[in-house]
Amino acid sequence: MYIIIVGGGVVGFHIASLLTEEEQEVVVVEQSEEALENIRRQLDVKTILGNAATPKILREAEVHRADLFIAVTN
Repeated sequence: MYIIIVGGGVVGFHIASLLTEEEQEVVVVEQSEEALENIRRQLDVKTILGNAATPKILREAEVHRADLFIAVTN
């Protein structure tokens, strides 16, 4: 499955971690470079820095491919 997670905080990180263990294709969209660096260091997922409410970021995340879209922002 192709899964987009918006939000790279504690909850988003945990969900991404579980899904990568199941060998799912995961993309994490987050506005904080620090949070994305943490994710990149620990998980093998695609990361996108930006606001997922913008069409540009949604295109970059390939939202049209998504089987599942999870929003866990604060």
